[in-house]
Amino acid sequence: MHAYPRAFSVQCSLFMAVDLLLASAGLPEPFCSDHSPFYRNAIMELNIENLPNDVSHLILIGKMDLAGAQQIDIRFSAVTGSTRKALVDLSQVSFLASMGIRTLVLGAKNVQSKGGKMVFLKPSAEVAQVLTAAGIDTIVPIHQDLESALSALSA
Repeated sequence: MHAYPRAFSVQCSLFMAVDLLLASAGLPEPFCSDHSPFYRNAIMELNIENLPNDVSHLILIGKMDLAGAQQIDIRFSAVTGSTRKALVDLSQVSFLASMGIRTLVLGAKNVQSKGGKMVFLKPSAEVAQVLTAAGIDTIVPIHQDLESALSALSA
């Protein structure tokens, strides 16, 4: 048996609880399993564009599983830590697991700590279901079109 620090155990337990909640919502595969096909060969991209009115457009591409979230975590955190208006485009995210949720929530906290706003743009039905099941849509609004997302950031 490994002796992990208490904080590590609590964090892992939290993510496993989120995974179980999502699995109980009828989503495929247990997300906490290292044997899940979602944890193999993950490739995640983060592209950043500067839009008018100081909006940072973060375009995520790929699977936001454990490996995918780790690939973008530092850059995502750096950008969200330096902007007050973050438009996170999820239209090309094919899968979202608890570690991806963690990355998004920490980014939202970074933006909100400066009095800013973050919104999600065009998640797929599956990704939107995960965000809603985890209650993330109550923290970060989901928009299906660019115009309403930009309006929400300007309000």
